[in-house]
Amino acid sequence: LLQLSRHPFGTDQMLFYREVVDQITRNADVWRKWYDENEPEGCPVPDYEDRLVMDKALGPFLRLCIVRFMREDRTGVACSNFIESMLDSRFSA
Repeated sequence: LLQLSRHPFGTDQMLFYREVVDQITRNADVWRKWYDENEPEGCPVPDYEDRLVMDKALGPFLRLCIVRFMREDRTGVACSNFIESMLDSRFSA
């Protein structure tokens, strides 16, 4: 989690998840609810959803990253969703 908060993304090297540790600490109940979802990859990500939706180029990848570091068991499904959003469903079947 700390490593993700320090990792730069995109051509402008933005630290998208720079505040994720603070966000999770401040909003623990909301994050716990998201974490406990059966399909969190399809639910709005607390504190980040608006930014993920607005960034058409990196948003789907950043969603995949947060699912990967919070719910590794859902990574396969999140990868399929990422491929479908970026390419087409025929590539994820």
